[in-house]
Amino acid sequence: MPETASVMPDLSPEERFLDALEAGRIEMQFDPRTGRDIFPPRSIVPGTGEVEIGWRDADPQGTIYSATIIRDREGRAQHMLVLVDLAGGARLMGQIAGGALGAAIGTAVRARAGRIADQPAILFDVAETET
Repeated sequence: MPETASVMPDLSPEERFLDALEAGRIEMQFDPRTGRDIFPPRSIVPGTGEVEIGWRDADPQGTIYSATIIRDREGRAQHMLVLVDLAGGARLMGQIAGGALGAAIGTAVRARAGRIADQPAILFDVAETET
């Protein structure tokens, strides 16, 4: 994973994150002192106030922390919205890709950049299990 601690003053942290997502990558801020991911994007390290923050491609491996099925007005299931703990320590919200509705808490998933309603978004694919 490429890492950089450079600051891009012309972009806010959120703009940089969204630009990467638009380009098909999930870039994550990280604390260079601890190596832990920081999300959502921000200008200072939470808890310490340090201003040196790095950027790197996110480790896409994660585990579902919480899940809910979103339904339309008639009660038909539309998609599954999940909170996922990524391997780097960040917790992200996204949608299970492909209309899968049976993913449970604790299920292994893999994050990827995608689109929802023509907007950049984080999608999660249920990880293949070995038998």
